[in-house]
Amino acid sequence: MSEAKTDQWLDWLTAGRDAKSIEIRRRSLNMLLPIRDRVLDAARLQPDDIVLDIGCGEGLLGIGALERLGDKGQVVFSDISLPLLEHTENAINALGADSRSTFVPADIRDLAEVCDESVTVAVARSVLIYVAQREAAFRAIARVLKPKGRLSIYEPVASFLDGAGDDGSFFGWDVRETKDLAALVKASFGPIDQPILTLDPRDLVHAAEYAGLDDVRALVTASSVRHSPGDELIVRQVLEGRPNPNAPTPTEAARKCLGPDQAGRFLESLAAAVREGRGRRRYTDVLLTATKP
Repeated sequence: MSEAKTDQWLDWLTAGRDAKSIEIRRRSLNMLLPIRDRVLDAARLQPDDIVLDIGCGEGLLGIGALERLGDKGQVVFSDISLPLLEHTENAINALGADSRSTFVPADIRDLAEVCDESVTVAVARSVLIYVAQREAAFRAIARVLKPKGRLSIYEPVASFLDGAGDDGSFFGWDVRETKDLAALVKASFGPIDQPILTLDPRDLVHAAEYAGLDDVRALVTASSVRHSPGDELIVRQVLEGRPNPNAPTPTEAARKCLGPDQAGRFLESLAAAVREGRGRRRYTDVLLTATKP
């Protein structure tokens, strides 16, 4: 492949998500490793499996699978973003694992470039939250799996990220002293995030059933923990990081929908909440597994 070009997905994963900080990026990766292990453990990998990493991003799942597979095991890395796929291929080549890796540009809604019944395992992490046509995605996955093939996917349930009602929080951070301003800023994220906010574990189970998959299991985990006081890197990540590729940073959103003085007051309030650890981190995720008859 040619040298990677920047697009919204590549830019978000390599810079925007982590506020363009290498140290924040390192911390983010460490937080993702347990999720990677949950997905791969649930996939029950065998040494000679052919694994499809759907929406591979930077290849977190696929690289982890290569480490677990035997010499005959293979990973097919697929992503809708060609620049991101090129970026990941360069990283895999640097690891010396290119002989067991294939790179295929593909949309999860049809996986058109992946042959019928060509993989034994399909894995994905945080992909379906960006897709409205989830039933089509499950039909595509069922098509490319071999008989007895296995599926393991992980998705956050974003609608649980904040508390119910007007509790004076901004995505879990207690900013009640500027809650009216926070509500205005938070509202600016809503129209952008609609596919993310509509994901429901029950719908995923039904979509897997309709696609003809069997032994469908969804493990839903919900947690609510108090924030710990954050250092200046965490402050930077909260204020300057993009929660998803289509969203602005809180700083950008505040400056767009508030006047300069109001934006400054809100951002100071948010930074203080992060430093002091005020608020709760509420999180729900679903780990779904299934097999093809």
